[in-house]
Amino acid sequence: MVDESVCLDTLGTAARRLGESPSKRQYEELGLTPASGTVVRVLGGWNEAKRAAGLSTAASTGSRTEPKPSGVDLPDGIEWGELSSTQRWHYRNADHNTERTADARLSAAVSTSTNVTGVPVLAVARTIRAVWTSTTSERRRRPSGR
Repeated sequence: MVDESVCLDTLGTAARRLGESPSKRQYEELGLTPASGTVVRVLGGWNEAKRAAGLSTAASTGSRTEPKPSGVDLPDGIEWGELSSTQRWHYRNADHNTERTADARLSAAVSTSTNVTGVPVLAVARTIRAVWTSTTSERRRRPSGR
């Protein structure tokens, strides 16, 4: 688990690299670890973390929510700006999450056994899942109104 000192040291590193107190976006663009979300969780907020590191803070301006990316479909009645950052991440990465879930289910359901041809069953199942995932992803991208 990451502690406060690691977060504060990394914020200091970011400030030195940038030559200024980093915004959360600037920090994320540097690709440092721990991630900005971890810093926020450990220290109670981005500005709180910067204050604890002895860095200047600025008042937040504008919307913290980026516009909804094209290609992201939301259920009726759901607004992008009303979703938490975690929910927005899951909608942006729906295909990736579908693949991960399918792979985990396959791994749990199929052991390392082989079929009659000697091919590992998990390899066959993953191939089937890849084909199924690509066809269902393609179906989701088509406009409804069949």
